[in-house]
Amino acid sequence: MRQKNERNREYEMQSKIEQIKAKIRTVGGWFFPKFASNYMFRERFHRNINFKNPIFLDDKLMCLKFGLYKNNRQVADLADKIRVRDYVKKCGLAEILVPEIAEYGSADEIIWDELPEQFVLKCNHGCGYNIIVREKSKCSETEVKERLHFWMKKKYGGYTAEIHYRLIKPGIICEEFIPGLGNTGGG
Repeated sequence: MRQKNERNREYEMQSKIEQIKAKIRTVGGWFFPKFASNYMFRERFHRNINFKNPIFLDDKLMCLKFGLYKNNRQVADLADKIRVRDYVKKCGLAEILVPEIAEYGSADEIIWDELPEQFVLKCNHGCGYNIIVREKSKCSETEVKERLHFWMKKKYGGYTAEIHYRLIKPGIICEEFIPGLGNTGGG
């Protein structure tokens, strides 16, 4: 029993350390994005980004990120899951879009009873902020809205030093559920 408590304390301490590291990385990503990007790059590729004379594609992409694409409205619009739909339509490709059910400024605007039995909710201002609902009758409206509220408060992009996300006004898009697309998990 004593060993189990020690392991739990050790796990909790590691978890707290990871949370602190994530917060530091997020702050670094917002305020020192070039430094944070190089840090993450070095962790993954075991070398620094060559900003002065980029040869590799990865280096060239990072140079674009902090040069041509820095604070670029179009880059932000293309990352925004709502605004990118307008771009796709302007390109004459509306038929490739997953049909939209609704857009919301907050989770409170969602009228649960008006949603179909299957749908997907996505926050537009980040990555992985998706809720796949295969059976609405087995899903908790309260839990779904709580998760959306949590995500809507998040300022995505700091942790990954993707500063174009700060130009995106958070919103929620509801799309039709398309069987066979995306991951197979979810509610």
